[in-house]
Amino acid sequence: MVKRIVALIPARGGSKSVPRKNLLRLGGKPLIAHTIESAISSKHIQEVYVSTDDEEIARISGEFGARVISRPPELASDTASSESALLDFAEKVDFDILVFLQCTSPLTNSEDIDNAIENFVGGPYDSLLSVCEDSGGFLCGGFSWSSSGESINYDFKNRKRRQEIEGKTYRENGAIYLMTKKGLLEHRNRLHGKIGFYVMPSSRSFEIDSLQDFYLAKQFMKGKGKGEVKIGERLVGGAYPSFFIAEIGINHNGSLEYAKQMIDMAAMLGADAVKFQKRVPELCVPEAQKEELRETPWGEMTYLEYKKRMEFGQREYEEIDRYCKDKGIMWFASPWDTESVDFLEQFDVPCYKVASAKITDKKLLEKIKQTGKPIIISTGMSTMEQIERAVSFLGEKNVILMHCNSSYPAADKELNLNVIQTLSNEFSCPIGYSGHELGISASIIAACLGASVIERHITLDRTMWGTDQAASLEYGGLRRLIRDLRKIPAWKGDGVKKVYASEEKVMKKLRDCDTL
Repeated sequence: MVKRIVALIPARGGSKSVPRKNLLRLGGKPLIAHTIESAISSKHIQEVYVSTDDEEIARISGEFGARVISRPPELASDTASSESALLDFAEKVDFDILVFLQCTSPLTNSEDIDNAIENFVGGPYDSLLSVCEDSGGFLCGGFSWSSSGESINYDFKNRKRRQEIEGKTYRENGAIYLMTKKGLLEHRNRLHGKIGFYVMPSSRSFEIDSLQDFYLAKQFMKGKGKGEVKIGERLVGGAYPSFFIAEIGINHNGSLEYAKQMIDMAAMLGADAVKFQKRVPELCVPEAQKEELRETPWGEMTYLEYKKRMEFGQREYEEIDRYCKDKGIMWFASPWDTESVDFLEQFDVPCYKVASAKITDKKLLEKIKQTGKPIIISTGMSTMEQIERAVSFLGEKNVILMHCNSSYPAADKELNLNVIQTLSNEFSCPIGYSGHELGISASIIAACLGASVIERHITLDRTMWGTDQAASLEYGGLRRLIRDLRKIPAWKGDGVKKVYASEEKVMKKLRDCDTL
């Protein structure tokens, strides 16, 4: 008989020690998301539930793929036990085996969960818990004392050195518990009968129960390094050179010939990709603006007619696709509506870009997410809360965040390049920079600050008609920028202080004594 195995993650809205603990961001996502993702990745768990009394926790849990069980207020107070949440769940949900997971143990992974399940199912146990070796290390282990200085597990009369204790000893790490529904309802407790255990590595046996724990966990997550994203055959992030996107956007002014000339320029100067914008004007132009008259290089026309005049269609993109392949450069686009995503999919573009204006468009984000392609997100004119919501919705795997100021051109005092580090501290995905400033210096500094992707608009002539032209780079600026970006790894070096062979001749000439 196949047993139904489900996971339950308890997550109250309140927390005495760490306010709103389950929603605090750790490694670029809410704390609770780590446990949900690990449970969903388990090969044995059929369904993942979150028991909560909090609307925000419920919303985020749903976005990360968990089902939500509403916890009654009387079971969500500081004095309510976890057992009460377990028993409430057992009365509402059908299951054979329950995997009880604590989101305060965010380093628990799907391998830990699967190993614990296999130990339980394959062993003679009525219940099981995860433990770590009691080595007295930083993450778990050691003697316990009460606040009044009384020993909890320390014998004053018979203190043994650890070297003298025969065999290994283990401590409960609070991460994973397993039980059957029958056993839980009969004993009214998670641990009962013959108890087995799964030994988790001490390095992952970390429980967050205070703000200090949380800050230590943040430092640990930072040490794990940034994720990498593969665009086409190119790896982006980590120690790889900056990925350069030459944005043609709408600077082609509706001319396929102009677009080809900019593709030539980008390919010749070593850009990794060119980018366009794709929209269905009838869907993207607000109703109130469709009939507004505009002066254009092609005469007076309505705003809707103008947007249609600027838009490339099937014939143009077929030629762009062919031409880029011939030139050996990738191309993709920023879709502004769901129909444009379907349109671009026929060309199997290597990734998608979410324009700053569309970061709050859930329908579009969902459509792009369904393609399974890497997603580059610009964050201009967006708050941290809006960025967090977008990242929470999409997840951080296969995502690149771009710091950006959406003014054209962006003022020097508003570039705020330190936001690159802010985003890097908050999210585990690669961080890039989409620049709209004049000149190239800020884009070079952005790469030195850790931007894994650099994007700049390009043009044949900055005096051409169009709102993006003035903040774009012509041939000379693009050549210098890509040249200098490619030098950055050499400039930064390996961080090891040394005397180079080229310095030895100078040293012999100028250093006349060494008496220190």
